[in-house]
Amino acid sequence: VSSNWEVYAFGGFNQRYGRAAGFYRYPNNVRANNLTIFPSGYLPFIETDIKDYSAAAGIRKTLKEGWNIDLSNVYGGNSIDFSVKNSLNASLGNTSPKDFYCGQLSFSQNTTNLNFSKGFQNLGFTKFFNLAFGAEVRLDNYVIKQGEEASWKDYNPANTPAAQIKAAGVQVFGGFRPSNEVNKSRSNVGIYLDLESDITNKLLVGGAIRYENYSDFGSNLSQKLVTRYKFSDAFSLRGGISKGFRAPSLHQKFYSAVSTQFITVGGVNQQREVTTVRNDADITNRLGIPELKPETSLSYSLGLTSNLSNKLLITIDAYQIDIQDRIVVSGRFSSTIPQLAEYFKGTEVTEAQFFTNAIDTRTSGIDAIITYKNRFENNTNLTLNVAANFNKTIIQGGATGVRTPTQLNGLGETLMNREERGRIEVNQPKSKIVLSANYQIKKLNLKLQSTRFGEISTIAPSDPLQDQTFSAKWISDISFGYKLNKNVTLNVGANNVFDVYPDLVADPRLTNDGTVIYSRFATQFGFNGAYYFVNLNLNF
Repeated sequence: VSSNWEVYAFGGFNQRYGRAAGFYRYPNNVRANNLTIFPSGYLPFIETDIKDYSAAAGIRKTLKEGWNIDLSNVYGGNSIDFSVKNSLNASLGNTSPKDFYCGQLSFSQNTTNLNFSKGFQNLGFTKFFNLAFGAEVRLDNYVIKQGEEASWKDYNPANTPAAQIKAAGVQVFGGFRPSNEVNKSRSNVGIYLDLESDITNKLLVGGAIRYENYSDFGSNLSQKLVTRYKFSDAFSLRGGISKGFRAPSLHQKFYSAVSTQFITVGGVNQQREVTTVRNDADITNRLGIPELKPETSLSYSLGLTSNLSNKLLITIDAYQIDIQDRIVVSGRFSSTIPQLAEYFKGTEVTEAQFFTNAIDTRTSGIDAIITYKNRFENNTNLTLNVAANFNKTIIQGGATGVRTPTQLNGLGETLMNREERGRIEVNQPKSKIVLSANYQIKKLNLKLQSTRFGEISTIAPSDPLQDQTFSAKWISDISFGYKLNKNVTLNVGANNVFDVYPDLVADPRLTNDGTVIYSRFATQFGFNGAYYFVNLNLNF
């Protein structure tokens, strides 16, 4: 808007529709079926309408003294509307509809930032010194809206014999209830200072501190210190240490819902109605679950970079991240556990799980990247890349590392059972290797990529015989691009071109009578096989 002032704005809107199948409800499942409506059973679908939106605007200026000023505001959010189709509320009997609206989750955030920065040449004993500081104000809002009554209500007549009680709420995804509704907000104010300096031509040192104050969690101070030493033009050593902080999200504090979960009990897949309880709910307090507190982290990294002949670039970094008071979803606690029965009295909850700061974890690993680039005659370019990650995450303290409230004494293995431990320690690949090649000659571009996903394991809640390790797999992609003109490019290709699938589930008891042949507990990659595409890219 002038020689020094710049005004900017950008934004976007995205809408997506999704459909996911649940478990098939067989005719012999009398509790969850109605043979008048579905004589052969039914396959329920969860349908979602997802909207994402954002808008940003700001103004920035460079002063004559060299200071850069940037003031901006960003508003964004998303919402998910849930519906269930081809299902029923069995407790409604023959009058049950087949389609239900189950409610909405939404989250929005408004962030205002004011930043200042300036670089100084030959300041004091330094070659170059950069100073940056600023402030941020953030407002968060989280909302749960209830679904239609038939999606969640229990219509079983009073005094119905236990053997004749029908499942309440729509099957596969019970709607959000009036008791689940929530509209919660919080604010956060942060200020930061960032310093970075080339002390010499070889030594760079940087550091930053950030102070934050949450309306619901108080304050925190985070810091980092980084350095790099350049031994030569071809070799540098770098490292860093930082102390991090993450406040519990509004979702973790206030989410609650009743969901249908298929749980392995005694080696058999069983259908259960499980309540995810709010952290501030009465039963959560009765069970001794403390109020959620922030996670903190301490991380270290050390690595090297090497740039040989401007064609070959190598980076290798080792890291370790310790997270204290990590927030996890607990195992399921049942009112049938004798020592817990008193805590469930007076509530409608029969099986509960919740978010809690139960554990400390340590993740250690190595990242390595090797890139080769070469430009040939006749406008031809070749890029080869190898990227690899090797990592390991453990729960600190082993079997005794789970913080268990007094009310749950002796139930630490329920609070964090074998299955939940497995999700953290072995459900994700401990290695990933990506090989890629990009060859461009005039208007034609060829891309090849092959990714190796390391092995993973699934851990059963109680029966070690149902544990399974899934072997490592290579997934290969290929695409051809042709530039029709300077604005239009045509691409043809295939992902997972060799049609590779994960290993099959070994224990037939976990396949829901053969309908779920791939693991639903963890996977290295999808099980949809090869995917072919043609797309047109327009550059205006």
